[in-house]
Amino acid sequence: MIVTANPLVLPDKPVVAVDTRRACELLTTAVAAVKNSH
Repeated sequence: MIVTANPLVLPDKPVVAVDTRRACELLTTAVAAVKNSH
């Protein structure tokens, strides 16, 4: 599984924590959608 948010993870930027959490939510939703479609 590829998490597209990985390249955006920079320890120097606190904002990334929010983006990562959002990306996690989107990923979870995407995975759920894929599971439901099969």
